[in-house]
Amino acid sequence: AVMSVETGFIEKSQYANPTKEGYQMKGKGKKAKRYYFRLQGQSLFWFKNETSEDLRGHIPLRKGWVFTTADSYTVKSHVLGKNFHFTYENDASEMAPWITAIQAGINYDEVQAAKNANSPSASKPTTKKEAKRVTDAVQLDDSM
Repeated sequence: AVMSVETGFIEKSQYANPTKEGYQMKGKGKKAKRYYFRLQGQSLFWFKNETSEDLRGHIPLRKGWVFTTADSYTVKSHVLGKNFHFTYENDASEMAPWITAIQAGINYDEVQAAKNANSPSASKPTTKKEAKRVTDAVQLDDSM
């Protein structure tokens, strides 16, 4: 498990079964660095590369936004009150699936609630503490 100042520990299970994963350029312009990202639920995690288990950071997506420009997109984390910038490595078309997946992560609560409401055996809701632990976190390394 990785320590998170705000929530205690981030367990490997929180990023072990991503709905989307792959490389992206995090940052702006010449300062952008290539990292391996895993999107799971309402969280976007990044690592040095695809074989690394050394978590470099975490973006909670709950109540967030995505803004796009001609050569980049920005994820606003409501939980952290911070923007995260991503620069297109080649062109905008390669980022469309990421933007769609991140938007789905932002809307994850509503999608899960709809699924549970339509399910004959709706799962028991988690406690506030459990929900906070899963969805809230801090960026682990500001310099990355």
